Amino acid sequence: MLTRSISRLMLDNPTTAKLVPMMTGSSQPIQSPNYLLLIPEELLTHILSFLPMSDIGRLCLTGSTNLRDRVMVWITTTSFCRQIMVSLDRQVMDQQAGYEEWVKVCRMFGLLCKRASMLCSTSTRLRLLSSWYSRLQCLVCEGMDSDWARLWGR
Repeated sequence: MLTRSISRLMLDNPTTAKLVPMMTGSSQPIQSPNYLLLIPEELLTHILSFLPMSDIGRLCLTGSTNLRDRVMVWITTTSFCRQIMVSLDRQVMDQQAGYEEWVKVCRMFGLLCKRASMLCSTSTRLRLLSSWYSRLQCLVCEGMDSDWARLWGR
């Protein structure tokens, strides 16, 4: 259902947007706007906070470089880290179950980073992943037992 909704938003690159002929009889096609690129950053952040990371990764693969760039900026924000923290249970973070949950979240995070930086060079991708992960690690591991925080950071 969400995939169908996203496909209706016409997420094409603005420079190569689809041309839609008008039904007024004119043979001149008009360019349809990309509505998702027109919304303000705060609203896009709010929308992305409701989507799972897998759908956000698919959103990066739609062909819109502007949208992908906006998602790459969003990955560095505190609201993204808050979305990650929601999926982690604070009560079991100092136990084995919490560590297994962290590994699962890191897999989803890595896949999102891979999809978001797919068109960048290898060195750029590694630099981005390192900075994104270190920011995420700092926010998640603060307030944890030092031994577990050290293990999670590996």
